[in-house]
This record gives sequence, structure tokens and C-alpha cells, in this order.
Amino acid sequence: MSSWTTGRTDRAQLMAVLSNSSKEESRSRSLRRGVAFAILPVTVVVLIFLVAGIAQEMGWLDSRMDGRGRLGVDSDAPVASVGRGALGKDGYLLEVAANGNIAVATWTKVPTGLANLPLIRCDCVPRRPDAKLNVLWRRADRPDKTFSAPIEHELGETQLLDLSRNPDWTGEIIGVAVAFAGYPGDVILIHGVDAQEDTVGNRLAIEIGNWASFRKWDGQSINLAIIGARDRIISPVLLVAVAIALGVLALWRARPPRSVATLAIVTVVTIGWAGLDARWQLDLLAKHRATAEEFGSGPIEERWRRGPDGDIYMLAESVKRGFRDPNQRIFVFGDDPYSRGRAAYHLLPLLVHYDAVSGALPGAQFIRPGDLIFLTWSRQARYDEKSQRLIWSGGASRETQALHVKPLGYVHGNVVFRVIA
Repeated sequence: MSSWTTGRTDRAQLMAVLSNSSKEESRSRSLRRGVAFAILPVTVVVLIFLVAGIAQEMGWLDSRMDGRGRLGVDSDAPVASVGRGALGKDGYLLEVAANGNIAVATWTKVPTGLANLPLIRCDCVPRRPDAKLNVLWRRADRPDKTFSAPIEHELGETQLLDLSRNPDWTGEIIGVAVAFAGYPGDVILIHGVDAQEDTVGNRLAIEIGNWASFRKWDGQSINLAIIGARDRIISPVLLVAVAIALGVLALWRARPPRSVATLAIVTVVTIGWAGLDARWQLDLLAKHRATAEEFGSGPIEERWRRGPDGDIYMLAESVKRGFRDPNQRIFVFGDDPYSRGRAAYHLLPLLVHYDAVSGALPGAQFIRPGDLIFLTWSRQARYDEKSQRLIWSGGASRETQALHVKPLGYVHGNVVFRVIA
């Protein structure tokens, strides 16, 4: 009887031990699942950010697109039907004529079935942010009518133009053109025009590319919402924070010990922070590479020549080579504060006079024969070639002013005059 009782006790103890072991094992699995589910959301978001950014930089997304057509740039096309155009090693440079305000580059031979490719992106680089760009096209059924759609651009990069719902993008397209309106002498560099089929895959690749692409230098962090960019309305920091919150919620449901919960939360936050920081570092590397490609690494003069104010710099240097007297006076006329400021800087050590804030122009009585006038991107002043007079509204009364001048140099809308009388 005693041995039988002892046996039952041992079996009961064994069952209790097995039961406790099973509970502990179940509890351990639950904790592991909780920690895994806590880490999973932020890890997935971070990987998407990094992989998408690398794929965009390497061109993998473009290679996955189907149904594509391209209007390239070569010796045959495009042709400047309005304004002036020149083919260079970097692309086709289209310029507004000195007495005009619009320029048009035209392709008269286009791929067959172009109307079936409504997702259009102009691979163009406008020189000025206020330039107005449009894509123009003609159809075989109405060859006498030109259709048009605006192209948005930001930071020197054009946005996707979706013509899938445009009723005029149909039939047989027989000609395409890129038109832009700007100041006389304004330029745009055209590399080509890409057209893509309207498919789910193409749209997905375009959206991922837009959202994941690294940015030019614009004073904004790639991890924050980009002002003015439709594809960057939601901040990556916010998405990572939401992923962390979902992970913490999954962890809370597992009810882990405080030490495990603390370690898991620290791990999740570290993954999110490290992912955002890695994305930021990759963006800096992309900016560095793009800057080196655009401006080079030579002397500062060479980098100025290749910079956004390269035209101003080259014209200012020619002025300083011709006028070495430090007492030579030169007045800067221009609408854009940046252009006025850069012109004044590059013209030093000459005696430069300009309004740094409002851009107001002086009265003619303050300007003497022999003075120079540096005219950059201005609609306030115009040169009458027939009478050889520079005409503008200036002075305190804002009355029309005029001076007899002689042009000394011209570079893409930037002109230097010498005052005769």
C-alpha cells in the first residue's frame, strides 16, 4: 500500500513538472513570437526604404518597366522650331531668342503607337525655376491643331506627366515638341522624352522610384516631408514611428517581463533609427557623387563655370579682363535676387552698384558715360537694337529712363552694355 501511494505521488509530481515545463515552453514561444512581431514591422519598413533607394540609384526600377518609347537627342532631332538650339555632348540646349519669350524643340518622327504610352516624362533640365514647360503634340486626324499639356518641375527635375485621361492624347501622334516660356536668352537642356505604358507595374515602379529617389541639395532632409513634392507628403520618420508603435503593441499583447520588454523596445527603436540614418547617409553619398559629376573637383573657377550661375561668371570674367581699373563703375540690373547677387559678387573688385533687396533700378541721371550696365534676366529693362538704347522704368518717380549704350558681351540672356550718352 505504501509503495503504491508513493508511486502515485511520483507520477503526480512528474505530471506537474511536465505541465510546468510545457507552460514555460509555451510562455517562451509566446515571448519569442511577441519579440519577433515587435521587430518585424520596423525591419520591413527600413528594408523597403533602403532597397528601394538603392534600386532607384542603380536603375533597376527603370529596367523592370515595359511598354516604353523614347524620343532621343541626336543630330537629326529635335529641331528648334522657335528660338535657337544646339546639340552638345550633354544634350540639346534650347534657348529663347534675344527678342522673344518662348522656345520650342520639335520631333517630327515619333514611335508608332505613341498614344498608347500616356505616362510622359521630359528628361529636361530647366535653368530657371520659374520657367514654364509644356509638351506639345499633333495628331494625324487634325494636323493643323497643336495640343498641349503643362510639365511641372522642381529643383531642376521634371515631374511625371500623366496623359492617360487626356482626351487629346489619342489616335496617331505625328509630332511631339517641348516648349518653354522664359526670359530672352533663357535655356533648357533636353536629354530626351520618355513615354511609358499605363500599367500597374509601371505605375508602381514610378511611384516607388519617386518616393525612394535621393534628392538634390535643397536644404531639406530626405527623412522629412519635402515641401512641394507630392510624392513626399508623408515623412519616413512618421512611417518608422508607426511601425515601431505596431511592434510595441504586438509586444504588449505578449505581456513579457519588464527586462524583456525593455530590451525589445530598445532594439526596435535602434533598428528604426539606424535605418533612417543609413538612408540619410546614402542620400549624402548620392548628393556627393552628383555634385562631383556636375561641378567636378578642379579649381574654384572651373566649378563656378559649371555651376548654376556659370553664364554670369563667364560674362563677369570677360568684363574684368577688359576693364581693370578698380574705379570702373558697373550697375547690375536684374529681377532675380540670386542672379543680381551672384553678378555683383563675380564682378568684384569693380565698383558694383545694385539693389540687393527689391531690385529697383536707378534713374538715368545717376549713370554717367563710360559706366557699365550688367543686365541679367530682367523684364524691367529692354534693349532697343534699332536705336541702340537701353530703356527701363527707374528712379524715385518710376518714369521711363533711356540711355544710349553699346553692347559688349552676351551669354544666354545676360548682357553687358557700355553707356555712351
